[in-house]
Amino acid sequence: RVAFRLGTAPAITATARTRALLVSRTLTDPLVSVDPGADADDAQARTGLVRRLRHRAAPLGFGRVNLSTGAVVEGAVS
Repeated sequence: RVAFRLGTAPAITATARTRALLVSRTLTDPLVSVDPGADADDAQARTGLVRRLRHRAAPLGFGRVNLSTGAVVEGAVS
């Protein structure tokens, strides 16, 4: 975007400045990274899968069923 509006030289300068700021901030105040683990990744993947399946099932007229009782859950598929 910057290259289109201002030209190549200002775009290069803007990119270099952005990268320099990122390096400077990282060196002066190190980022703390916490790995939530594989269980968190699995939970996030499962949540996404359930959301996508519900989205695909709604136009087909499928509803939700409580697996422990077998009863149909009232309400729209969310």
